[in-house]
Amino acid sequence: MISIEELRNMQSVPKTIVITGANSGIGFEAAKFLATKGAHVIMGVRSLVRGDEALARIEEEVDRPKVTLLTLDLSSLKSIEAFVKDVKKHVESVDVLINNAGIMAVKEGKTQDGFERQLGVNHLGHFALTAQLFDHLSLKARIVNVSSQAHLMGSFDFSNLQYENGGYKPFKAYAQSKLANITFTHALNARLKDKSIQAITVHPGVAKTGLFGRKEGVFVFRVLSPIFGVFAQPASVGALPTIAAAIHPSVRADELLGPKEKGHRGYLTQNDRINPHALDKKNQNELWTRSEALTQVTFPL
Repeated sequence: MISIEELRNMQSVPKTIVITGANSGIGFEAAKFLATKGAHVIMGVRSLVRGDEALARIEEEVDRPKVTLLTLDLSSLKSIEAFVKDVKKHVESVDVLINNAGIMAVKEGKTQDGFERQLGVNHLGHFALTAQLFDHLSLKARIVNVSSQAHLMGSFDFSNLQYENGGYKPFKAYAQSKLANITFTHALNARLKDKSIQAITVHPGVAKTGLFGRKEGVFVFRVLSPIFGVFAQPASVGALPTIAAAIHPSVRADELLGPKEKGHRGYLTQNDRINPHALDKKNQNELWTRSEALTQVTFPL
């Protein structure tokens, strides 16, 4: 278990942290928290206008934050490549990469590169980003993949991975993409044996992140958004597992961090349930192979 109070009192944090989807929700809260600790936070944002608004909010609460805004559209491999080049220009190395950005239960569609949207943005975009930024990671870097408890309802059908043969359902596709996040974590760690770089997965629990109310989401989620907001915890609380995975010394590779340890108020869990599909070596290898083939990106391992 990780004490939330201990986390908030930590003074020493990694120097350079990259966060995708950092202008709102969990990404924003994590960026703000880490900026207060003195980290150089690189915020990957799809819209610089919204990014500037987020930065202004951080500057209102944090004294002279070290924050860099860079454009990143995870639905475009071209944008991802440009983002990586920009990161490398700004910093000598990256200590933590937080793969946070995502979309949830949207209508069927494709990314700029022709991928099914949820798999493309939530997994393939982050796979390509991590691979291209990998040689710029520091010796003891951490890679934090933000998944969801929805991954427990996910499964893989590699004969219809992107619903080429039909059968698309918004939440089913979302669950698969979140399962891909945690499967990617385990597949990457398996390839990082004898190396000090670690990959960790987190989930925010039920948090007010804005995913429910987005206009591209299916109708039922937009309608339920106000009700959802009443019962959900603040994004600042949902961000704590992400922050812990990034900076707490006790975190280890392959852990799944969640927002609350049952029966222990004020503590985060480090051992939440993992869908067995994510632990299956055949699934890990198949997803890895498919991801490389689709993105045309390989890891320098």
